[in-house]
Amino acid sequence: MKLLKPDDETALKYDFMLLEKYKINWKASYRRRQELFNQEIIEQGSMDDFEYYKIIQEEAFYHYYLVEDDGTLIGRARISKRGDNIVIEYMRIEEEMRHKGYGEKMVNLIEQDIFANSEVSGICFEDASPNMETSKIALKMNYDETSPKQYYKPNPNFKGKEDESKANGEPER
Repeated sequence: MKLLKPDDETALKYDFMLLEKYKINWKASYRRRQELFNQEIIEQGSMDDFEYYKIIQEEAFYHYYLVEDDGTLIGRARISKRGDNIVIEYMRIEEEMRHKGYGEKMVNLIEQDIFANSEVSGICFEDASPNMETSKIALKMNYDETSPKQYYKPNPNFKGKEDESKANGEPER
């Protein structure tokens, strides 16, 4: 099983393919998001759709991790950064791959990648699924439930403000 990171060209191609497959109007979503946050809108001009998609993903507030196994797309997770945390906002396992343990494996691969960054304090997990499958995965993987359908796991490698103050001999607050 392989994790395709947001900056991986293959991940972008898979992601783009899924948007087309499910007929998601990503151009309109991009414009709405940019307008909502008063951000500059990058115009497509003469670029083909995929080239345009790659460029706007560099500026996106969120990114996708994708997981494949032997060339088969298993699933994807949308992540964003909020403060020192990474938030898994959305996770989807392809229908024919469900109930085979791929959700846990995917979260494990994402954790390994994110927790390697000592500037990330933890991962927040939000469950928007109607059947609570994401919640089951989060609890099974030792995430703390912070509120209904929201979970958190601290990064054991975090070297943030708390660690800096300890190193400087400052008392804990």
